[in-house]
Amino acid sequence: MSSPKLAVTVEQLAAPVPGGIGTYTRGLLLGLDQLGVSYETLGSRRARQASQGLKPEVSRLHLAHRLTTAAWHHGLSLRSWPSGVLHATSLLLPRVAEGVQRSIMVHDVAWRSKPELTSTRGARWHEAALSKVLATDAKIFVPSQHVADELALSGTALDRVMVVGEGADHLPAPDEAGAQTLLESAIGNSAFLLVAATIEPRKNLEATVAAFRQSNVASQGVQLCIVGPQGWGARQDLQQPGVHLLGAVSPAVLNALYARALGLVYLPLEEGFGLPPLEAMTAGTAVLASSAVPSVTEFADESAPAFLVDPRDLEAMAAGIHHLVSDPDGRAAIAEAGRNFAAKRRWVDVATRHLELWGLA
Repeated sequence: MSSPKLAVTVEQLAAPVPGGIGTYTRGLLLGLDQLGVSYETLGSRRARQASQGLKPEVSRLHLAHRLTTAAWHHGLSLRSWPSGVLHATSLLLPRVAEGVQRSIMVHDVAWRSKPELTSTRGARWHEAALSKVLATDAKIFVPSQHVADELALSGTALDRVMVVGEGADHLPAPDEAGAQTLLESAIGNSAFLLVAATIEPRKNLEATVAAFRQSNVASQGVQLCIVGPQGWGARQDLQQPGVHLLGAVSPAVLNALYARALGLVYLPLEEGFGLPPLEAMTAGTAVLASSAVPSVTEFADESAPAFLVDPRDLEAMAAGIHHLVSDPDGRAAIAEAGRNFAAKRRWVDVATRHLELWGLA
């Protein structure tokens, strides 16, 4: 059997918090699976275990997770490819033999544009990794024009950068029983708004909680439920009356929570793309989003798929939350617009676009 012409890195799936990069990795490979494309995955044993359910023809195992990321970051070649395409799904770009076409998805450059939202260590690592990528001839894919513009400001040649959006149809069937158990233990049968985000400064969660409190929707019995893993940074003061930290949940439980929520509140200060709004829209849930979320600002047509607010304007955020709760007709209309919008964002189309840019279509 001949080797596949395409190799994709999956090491992000082994990270403690895979985040949106992990979702992109899985979504892209799911799209390739739907197209029947032969590919191989590259990563550690832990990454292979985390990628169960995908269908690579070959899985190349390297070292343990930490050693693999260190080796790739420092440019060590762990194997050679005689020909074909290597696509890195994060800034970890393994060194390969001459003649191999390389591409990389740069999800954001927030450590440059908003350094206060990134740890010093994280900014240093990301800057070094991006500099190494820019020194190669790798094609650079980005999920939004916002990221392309940020790269252009730092001098990256525009002809190297290609915008490729992301999909919305990756969540499994909802786990209704799991969601019910979780909600019963936290809020009983109360109505709730949902926040789905890693707990870190960039997600603007302290301001989101403050806006929820200021909106006074708690007086109507509405609770705010926050789901997501703990990221970097100091513990934030989020545990307020009417606010419930539910921790990390499975994708199936998350899908059920989206469908049960009055709406998704997603107000980060900076995003390269922003998948949670699309996930909520797919579940038929109305979305209040930050104007800094490209997934709902750059790709929208005439029908707005979400209510938008400035994530640095507390008054506007509070008013948006109040409107989301108090206007059921408007909420239903925006939910329908969102569902139609998200239905057009399929991972099979994202994978097709990748294949076109690789010259493999």
